[in-house]
Amino acid sequence: MIRHLLLLVTLAMTVCGQSAANLEPRDESSYSTQQMIEDILRTHLYDGHYTKRFRVSGDAVAVAMTKAITDRDLTTIDIQELTDMLLDAFSEPGSIADKANRRPSTTLFLLRDFSRRPESVTIRASLADARARIASSLKDSEK
Repeated sequence: MIRHLLLLVTLAMTVCGQSAANLEPRDESSYSTQQMIEDILRTHLYDGHYTKRFRVSGDAVAVAMTKAITDRDLTTIDIQELTDMLLDAFSEPGSIADKANRRPSTTLFLLRDFSRRPESVTIRASLADARARIASSLKDSEK
């Protein structure tokens, strides 16, 4: 029974022109932070693999985010996901590889921008909280 099912799946993939290689998970190390952000916004799937990558990137996440959202109309859900990404980027400031990316200048700029958008009216309190948490984590890491 299982052999028949596998045969049908293989046949279906062949007929559709898809190979099994296209179904393999993407290697996160081979694509950019900007591509990761674009994928998250497109699929609304945000998991631990992204979190691990963002935690060592710091403000570089915000820079890539700026590029990813330049020509995009953001929804409230998008803004909340982007905020979560920025919080993850500064959740462990001591883990950020490049010292220049430990300063959240672009991150704080984006959070201020998000809070000024009309679509963020329902999440302004969480955006203010995110700004405070990132600023606090920066102060704690400098001690």
